[in-house]
Amino acid sequence: MTEFPDSICPLCSEVFPRELLHAHIAVETVRTRERTVRVIESYHPGWLEIHGACRACWKSYREAGQVIRILKSTRPQRAGQAGDGSGSAVRCGGLNA
Repeated sequence: MTEFPDSICPLCSEVFPRELLHAHIAVETVRTRERTVRVIESYHPGWLEIHGACRACWKSYREAGQVIRILKSTRPQRAGQAGDGSGSAVRCGGLNA
């Protein structure tokens, strides 16, 4: 059987050398890898880590996972806690700004 040197990124359908779909994922921390995998799986339910992802796709989903982590860790400000010392929050489209 002939081994194909290239593979298609299952997320963007671009062609890459097979090793470029896995090497960068393997060096991530466990926490970052797990968080990124969860984000990818939410957008691509049939995707598995063994399918790999090109560096650009992986980076994009990794950054999305970081944003989600930051958003989950922040607390919304209540009226009067805007941090400007005025004691009142500015209303903008129904959200405190």
